[in-house]
This record gives sequence, structure tokens and C-alpha cells, in this order.
Amino acid sequence: MKNIFAKVRFMAVLIGTIAAFMIFLCTRPSREKQIIAFVEENKLQLTDIAQNMIDGDLSKKTFKKAKMDGVFRNSESEEIVQFTYTGKGIVPASKYYGFYYSPSDQPQAFQNVDVNLEAENGYWKWHDEGDNGGITKKIGNGWYYYEAWF
Repeated sequence: MKNIFAKVRFMAVLIGTIAAFMIFLCTRPSREKQIIAFVEENKLQLTDIAQNMIDGDLSKKTFKKAKMDGVFRNSESEEIVQFTYTGKGIVPASKYYGFYYSPSDQPQAFQNVDVNLEAENGYWKWHDEGDNGGITKKIGNGWYYYEAWF
């Protein structure tokens, strides 16, 4: 009899744990929502940091959860200041999530590489050699979310 109660108790705990985990997965904000909220909450400080980086001050390496990747210029000398928020995997199967500041308020590809952007459902998509690609989405004046995969 004790054995049956122990099994029932174990199964109840197991089912409860699985249910709690499923609720957590279903209710947590997506990476995109987390990053957009982060930029919106810290927009003034991030804009100051980005402008300082454009002006040549590369001394700041991180801000809270974001890593400063640097200033990237394309062939037309348009600049962006890129920040990595999170990433996963190792090359050749990695994906990066972050945001960037575009003083010209124009969407750009990851690290401002010269590729064509294709508008699609509120995003811009880009593709490069092999399976390299990504998306970008406008957050607000001059600020964009990105995902890039390699």
C-alpha cells in the first residue's frame, strides 16, 4: 500500500513539474519582445552610447545585458552601431539576436554588410552566401531589432 502512495505522489509531482515548465515556456516573452522592451526602457542611455561610439569613443564594451559590437559602415558610408543581446550555437550553426542604432533611420543587415533587404510582413530579410541570413525590424526612431544566422 505504501508503494502505491509513493508512486502516486511521485507521478503528481512529476506532472506538476511538467505543467509548471510548460506554463513558463508558453508565457515568457520571446527574445524579440525582450530585446524591444530592453531598447525602449534604455533608449536614452543607448542613444548616448551609440552617438559616443560614432564619435570615436569605443571604451564602453557592455551596457547591462547588451554587448557593444562596434560601429559598422557599408560601402555608402552609412553607419550603424550594433549591440548583441544574446546568441546561441557555434559557427557554422549559430544565431545572434540584438539591436542596432541607425542614425539615418534606415534598416541594415547584420554588421551593415552590403546585401539587399527584402520587405516582408513588417520585417526586412537578407541573404548572403550559403545559408547566411537574417531579419531586421524597426523598433522606433533609429532603432532596429535583428536576428542573424550563419
